[in-house]
Amino acid sequence: MTTFADWLRYCNNLDVGPFIEALEKMKAFYGERGTDICKDAVSLPGIALQYLLRGTAEGKLYAPGKEAYTHLKAAVSGGPSIVFTRYHEAGVSRIRSHQYAVAKPCKQVLGYDANALYLSTMLKDMPCGKEKVIDYKDPEKAALCVRKAVFEGKLFRFVKCKSAAPEHLWSKFEEMPPIFVKKSNARRSRSTGDAGLLEAYRQESHG
Repeated sequence: MTTFADWLRYCNNLDVGPFIEALEKMKAFYGERGTDICKDAVSLPGIALQYLLRGTAEGKLYAPGKEAYTHLKAAVSGGPSIVFTRYHEAGVSRIRSHQYAVAKPCKQVLGYDANALYLSTMLKDMPCGKEKVIDYKDPEKAALCVRKAVFEGKLFRFVKCKSAAPEHLWSKFEEMPPIFVKKSNARRSRSTGDAGLLEAYRQESHG
């Protein structure tokens, strides 16, 4: 080695050589279990998930079924990140000025932030063990059963259902709706504003 480039090449080879050897052994390990780590999954969590969903060889680890995992995965949604109004000023900004000709002035601006929600959630009881997916053929009967279990404090499971806010309450919940729909909306790419998005949602709901 006579130049710095020679040293760099030497150091890179020391890094890459063992890594390739480890990758080949890891690929062979999971390949025997039906998972191609270079195609089916490209991260450690993804590889672990593939391993669990296909069933562990030992059969001792909890592995959710594909149907249960699909339902739970589809229900995962991050918290809302919404800009309701880009600028507020006490005594100047008006409340729902797009609805009322003489809107009341905003008297005070307060900001809130919720912290440690993960920690508080992890302290609560959660369903565990091998899952059981129950499909109700009669939606009305299912709704009555779920409602009865909720009011009696006996419901301890995940429920997938369809729900909607009544149309006469849309204006009440337009700033912070009680239900968030996990859906992409091409209309959001246009600069329509809050009122425009609400109208687009109404048109889409009736369409």
